[in-house]
Amino acid sequence: MLNFLRPSVNTKSPVNRLKEVKQFTTGKGIHLGISKPQLVSILGKPTQKHSKNDIESFEYRIGVESYEKLNQSKFLEYYNMPTYYGNYKFKGDRLIAFQFGFLYP
Repeated sequence: MLNFLRPSVNTKSPVNRLKEVKQFTTGKGIHLGISKPQLVSILGKPTQKHSKNDIESFEYRIGVESYEKLNQSKFLEYYNMPTYYGNYKFKGDRLIAFQFGFLYP
């Protein structure tokens, strides 16, 4: 059962939080615990890779330099946004954290 209408404690406006979620899986099947090869088979080769200590990050980015070039990506054009990103962090071979979304201008 999802309960995501609990307000944030430290802010003036309520923030939706997911509670009692055992596993979140994206529409493409990405979830914590998948391996690097699994992620690459879903998203392709990362735009960039970084390592710090024992954490390896895969970065994915699609974007345009200006709104005039927005029609180069049908996905970005549909949402009228300039950049979409995904950051995926691995410890060993397993995904331990990720975030994705649009970068606002």
